[in-house]
Amino acid sequence: MCTRRFPTTFLFIALAPALAFIGCPAAESAAPRPRQVAVPPAKIPFPYESLDVRNSCFVESVHFYDAYQQWRATASDGGDAGWARVLQWGHLDDTSAVGLGHAVALCMDNGKLWMYDVNFGLSKLSVPASRRGDLTDVGPEVYAKYPQINAVLGRYRDDAGRISPAAAPAPFLENDKNEDIRDATRVASELGRFRRARVFLFDYKDSRGRMRHGAATAFSFSNRLCVYFPDKGTHLSSRMRAVAVEDLRVMRGLTRRIYPGVLDVRWLEAAPPPDAKMAGTSGP
Repeated sequence: MCTRRFPTTFLFIALAPALAFIGCPAAESAAPRPRQVAVPPAKIPFPYESLDVRNSCFVESVHFYDAYQQWRATASDGGDAGWARVLQWGHLDDTSAVGLGHAVALCMDNGKLWMYDVNFGLSKLSVPASRRGDLTDVGPEVYAKYPQINAVLGRYRDDAGRISPAAAPAPFLENDKNEDIRDATRVASELGRFRRARVFLFDYKDSRGRMRHGAATAFSFSNRLCVYFPDKGTHLSSRMRAVAVEDLRVMRGLTRRIYPGVLDVRWLEAAPPPDAKMAGTSGP
């Protein structure tokens, strides 16, 4: 349940020893479920604008985490870092396989614990602040918003050791005809304000043999490589290897596991090459 348009989730499985996946499946064709919100979402106490991209539960949670940390660093009450975490979990299906789940952001404000969910906005939790680090207390209240998910493998992600980006964030190519490029550069332009984030392009054939042109964003969070694919979700390395953000060979290997038959993987430095095929949409 983590996209602006469709109720989607992230995937938490191991496809290779070095990789765990926190992605979102392709958008469902069914209409979104009505939101089960008893009270209106609370107002966010600091400037925040949603990424508004597809399959965004993990990148949206990281984005909120960064915005919160920036706000706390400039707060009038001393500027301490406050407390924030990204919480991710998987879903245990009837076959005992771990699959679809979700990700949210948690933070402290005025002595209370809050949750930001891309589907529900900001809401206050009843868990005492002193118990915020214990998922046996926090988890059930968070998971209750998704009764259709049998939540397992819940874990906090923190990024206290994050580094500032070495260069200016990638530009948001909001007018590009390719939706993947629009979403990938939107994520890179925002997350890149706080961490290294690079966009790469790739060509592949879909299940009908048609050529498609995709884009993805590589970034680091919680000392791990994360790669956001707009139509799949965010894929998180199980190894602490954030330096791989700069390694195109790693991007090629990951992309080929997800999109069999990939023909080319290359960095997007500033803007797509002036090539007619790269300006094409990913549709028919």
